[in-house]
Amino acid sequence: MDLSADGEFHTGGNLKHFEDQEWRLRVPVSEPHVAKGKLDHRYFSYFADQDIFVCHEGAELKRIGYDKHKQRTRYRAPVEACANCPQA
Repeated sequence: MDLSADGEFHTGGNLKHFEDQEWRLRVPVSEPHVAKGKLDHRYFSYFADQDIFVCHEGAELKRIGYDKHKQRTRYRAPVEACANCPQA
């Protein structure tokens, strides 16, 4: 049997279930879209002991707050660090 599924169904218990049934699972793969002028998480390294992100250019992004609605911690680099960055 061939099945199609969204990306979140190809991991963990769901995947094991399909493999146990010897079913072939087709999962669409796509690259994440990043808006122009923004960088995604792949461009940064996180250092938990300091609670900072560092970009590939060496700029430190410090914690500036937590958005309860989106359940997300926000980090920001100094404006001058990004002003002349070829990636930003």
